[in-house]
Amino acid sequence: MTISPITDKSPGASFDISATASSGLPLIYKLVSGNASLSGKRLTLGSVPGKVQIEVIQLGDSRYAAASAQTGFCIVPSTPVLTDNGSQVVASGGTLYQFFVNGNPVGGYTSNSTFRKDFDGTYSVKSVTQDGCMSVSSNVITFNRVLANEDPSVKIILSPNPVTDVLSVKIPEGEALEGLEIIDSAGGGRMTSKTLSTRVSHLPAGVYVLKVKTDRDTYSAKMVKL
Repeated sequence: MTISPITDKSPGASFDISATASSGLPLIYKLVSGNASLSGKRLTLGSVPGKVQIEVIQLGDSRYAAASAQTGFCIVPSTPVLTDNGSQVVASGGTLYQFFVNGNPVGGYTSNSTFRKDFDGTYSVKSVTQDGCMSVSSNVITFNRVLANEDPSVKIILSPNPVTDVLSVKIPEGEALEGLEIIDSAGGGRMTSKTLSTRVSHLPAGVYVLKVKTDRDTYSAKMVKL
């Protein structure tokens, strides 16, 4: 038994489910879950975003055993709007969000509609349902100032930032590194290093504080792990 894949749909869409059975026996179509109604093989979606699950059943006869198959798709939420609020971007048009920096998700789903612009790059957001269906991406806001230039007291440079794999740290000329520590948002130390090039790919996505101790001073800066 085969059910043709169903792409994600907008609320209110109406379409026929396409399924076949090699036995040639009649098929029964069943709505398992989701905001939709089913008449025969005609599925009409409601207005509530989220996952929809469909089951197709072959009852069987003297020659063929009963069989069934399921498929699912999303009723996508409406596309949110992202606005620039100085030090933050603000999402509207949803209740649960996933923020992105440079096209990569940062952190998990959140009901907080604001996100700090701590790093260079592009910011966007998607609305998310409780069961994981995502909207189309919002408009994009670009932030052009690097973090190190926002605060004259910051004398170290992190590259790249946001980072996915290897983080490089540049310290003031003439100073020698004694060690660095990466601290998570809860204040817990996640890792230490004695080199200016450190692999961080194992760290969960999120915002961290990097503390760098040299033979002359101690510095800190924010780091985003994608």
